[in-house]
Amino acid sequence: MVFYKKVKMGILSYAIELFPKVVKYKLSMIGLIKPPIPDNLTFSVTNMCQSRCKTCDVWKLYKEKPKLKEKELKLWEIEKIFKSIGHIYFFNISGGEPFLRNDY
Repeated sequence: MVFYKKVKMGILSYAIELFPKVVKYKLSMIGLIKPPIPDNLTFSVTNMCQSRCKTCDVWKLYKEKPKLKEKELKLWEIEKIFKSIGHIYFFNISGGEPFLRNDY
């Protein structure tokens, strides 16, 4: 019973926080306000990868366009972004092999 109450309160507080964001998204879609901070964030660490998986071609990007590698976010830029975005409900890490970065 205690577990149920905790889950129920968690869902209620989640809904209370999420509802105004949904309204803001709808208002921004019709151009009345600027878009709010997203609830879902997928961060691609790098496009460098040595695996060459059949289901993913992320490794081809720098092979075909090597200048793009210079445009990858620096570590200090990543930290600045994460400090400024606030609360995110869903966070996904994506991209290639993070240990191929020079600044890890």
